[in-house]
Amino acid sequence: MGGFGFKKKNAEEPVKKRTRTIIKCEECEKTFYSDEINLNNAADSCTCKNLKIGIIKPKDSVFLFYVTVTWSISRPKFYDEYLDI
Repeated sequence: MGGFGFKKKNAEEPVKKRTRTIIKCEECEKTFYSDEINLNNAADSCTCKNLKIGIIKPKDSVFLFYVTVTWSISRPKFYDEYLDI
């Protein structure tokens, strides 16, 4: 048996929240934000040289670039943060 439904008159639309990824060095506490990494500042590293941030430009992809993170001493912490829209 099929069915259908109706929205309540006072039902709120779900709020879409944008996030960004935070990359934090465990050695020197330097923090990188994914929304600040772009083609103009693609190569970066933290002060202790543990982390190196870079990009790879793919061929035939819907993405403009991929972010690469390499480390030499300790693995960084990765987490997401909600942004106000």
